[in-house]
Amino acid sequence: MPAAAAAGFVASASVVGWLSRTYLEGMSAGTIFSDANIITRLAMLVLLMAYLPITGLATADLLTGRGLFRTPLTILGFFTLVLGGLGALYAIMIIQQAIAAVGPVPFAVTASGYAEAALSAALGFASAAFAFGARAFGDRRPMVSVREA
Repeated sequence: MPAAAAAGFVASASVVGWLSRTYLEGMSAGTIFSDANIITRLAMLVLLMAYLPITGLATADLLTGRGLFRTPLTILGFFTLVLGGLGALYAIMIIQQAIAAVGPVPFAVTASGYAEAALSAALGFASAAFAFGARAFGDRRPMVSVREA
């Protein structure tokens, strides 16, 4: 799972980079985030805030031993995958609604919307890769008994 989430992050982050170099000259990821529609931006903010419990659970898992925090890390990993995907789908839905209202437009006009979608997906994949990676790393650590500590 960590490798698949990391591959998804690389792919979606590459799309953000390609769009910002080709169609959105001078726009960084922060600018794309600040220009995003409110629902997609909210999803991205929640994804950024998800790093706090993931980091806490990963640290607790490493300190206490194997298996205690596998389920919460898995749940948070899947939650961030779903939330990143929903943010991306919402951004694409907004693009399609605008195209339906005004008719066909050049791709350069909708590139910022696609960059928002790719950024939301990238944040979801990155946090999921972190959660799944922490879970996998904790599984490789030997079990620590409470009596030994």
